[in-house]
Amino acid sequence: MEIRHSLFVLLLFGTLSNGSAQALNKKGQTVPIITSQQATEVAANSLKKGITAQQERDIINNNLKLEMPAGATEGQILKILGGIAVWVDAIKTKTFYEDTDRDGYGSINSTTDAISAPNGYVANSTDCNDGDRAINPATVWYIGLDTDEDTFFGSTTALIQCESPGLGYVTIAPTTPDCDDNDATINPNMVWYLGVDADSDTYIGSVTQVIQCESPGVDYALIAPTIEDCNDAEILMNPATVWYIDFDNDGFGDATNSEIGCLPSFINATQNNTDCNDNDAVINPITIWYLDADGDNYAISKTTSSQCESPGVGYTSEVLPLGDCNDNDAAINPVTIWYLDADGDHYAVATTPQCTSPGVGYTTTVLPLSDCNDSVATGFSINPGIIEDLGNGIDDNCDLRIDEVVVVIGDLVEGGIVFWVDPQDNRHGLVCALENQNNSWDQTSWYDATLICLMYETTQNGILYNNWYLPTIEELSLMWTNLADSDGDGSSRPSDPNNLSGFLNEDYWSSTKVNEYGAWQMGFSSGHQYDPDIFFIYGGEITFFSSNVRAVRAF
Repeated sequence: MEIRHSLFVLLLFGTLSNGSAQALNKKGQTVPIITSQQATEVAANSLKKGITAQQERDIINNNLKLEMPAGATEGQILKILGGIAVWVDAIKTKTFYEDTDRDGYGSINSTTDAISAPNGYVANSTDCNDGDRAINPATVWYIGLDTDEDTFFGSTTALIQCESPGLGYVTIAPTTPDCDDNDATINPNMVWYLGVDADSDTYIGSVTQVIQCESPGVDYALIAPTIEDCNDAEILMNPATVWYIDFDNDGFGDATNSEIGCLPSFINATQNNTDCNDNDAVINPITIWYLDADGDNYAISKTTSSQCESPGVGYTSEVLPLGDCNDNDAAINPVTIWYLDADGDHYAVATTPQCTSPGVGYTTTVLPLSDCNDSVATGFSINPGIIEDLGNGIDDNCDLRIDEVVVVIGDLVEGGIVFWVDPQDNRHGLVCALENQNNSWDQTSWYDATLICLMYETTQNGILYNNWYLPTIEELSLMWTNLADSDGDGSSRPSDPNNLSGFLNEDYWSSTKVNEYGAWQMGFSSGHQYDPDIFFIYGGEITFFSSNVRAVRAF
């Protein structure tokens, strides 16, 4: 229990400075009478002092006998320790300052006294702004220095104090990007340029730039270099490139026509100057030459390596198929058709396409493929051009019929060629002799022609046939239509394969008379019939004129 020394004095002398009521105790001593409020306070505080509330009231009312120690000094208090009173120094209070911004520094304008600092108070009263935690006596104030006045700080100064030192000072250190604060031209806005030569041809093709204060490295400059290269991805294209005109646009240029520059002005240009003929796109250093001496578009060989100049005569730059077996004959090459005509009658039985001759009897002459007998011994007289002999038991004309019972135009019957068949009986008709009995240059008159035909006779298969006569104009017309002009093209020549009996391209006598002076003639050049009256303009008779003669007979 603690009893302040001043209270002890009051108990000793029987007076209270607060003027409270007094009474005598059991010893007859005068003691203060505590009020109920004082009793409540004693009860509340007694536990803190190590005594009961009753003991504290007895002490106050001097009901509890205490042995008062000596040697007390002013300001000491009496403390009951285990029932023994001792004097001890009184506990002093301190002044604390409110720290609103909790920065460890208090405001002198808000204080409280206490033995120890209450929550939110500190013993320091040096805060100049207790509403801003960042401002206190430990605050560092910064100011940037721009010596060269280029708007970029080169350095900073700092002061530690509570109040701002002045205009421009801040609590966050400003950056100092200026690498040379003594030169206004050098600052973070500096643009550093570097020329790029991507293809390493010594010519700059592009420029990169870096904006910063210090030089990024070797070769960087403050002046942008000139871009010279037009294609920095191609080492062969730069201002020193030599371009050659490529007139034929084959990728190879003319060495005699060039220009220097990054890009050419020629419409067709190349860096290659090895063309030997710039007017022909197929002739250049990569040309392969084909040897085709006979010009049949099949080569017998080609150069094993490319070259610009022709190797010599017969070579061509045109790409040709190889395989020619005879480069001296244009008719012989890999697509040559060989006709088999073993009997030499100009009718073939088969063909073979190849370069070399398949063997004996083959020819490159184009022949009709209609021979039915190519035997060397007997085949020459058997082919489609032969007139069928109706009595030899052979298919002479290769029409798949032997000695045809039904006669057709062109058959060989009874010594002559059939030129008309009786439609009522196909076994009868008219034939003409196989050749002329007389020609116009023999000065054959009409009278002679009549006699020649009457005297004509021939044999076939050993049988003699006579009874020939000079044909009528109608019969000449049938001979023209069915034999001489069998293809109906209006003309006839001895060489014409459709001239089935070798008629000349001239006039022929007929037996048909118009009057005593003249008879009809037919021109076998066009099938025209001539009026015999034309002969009177010469003042003569038909006996003075000459024409060809062909005899006919019935069978």
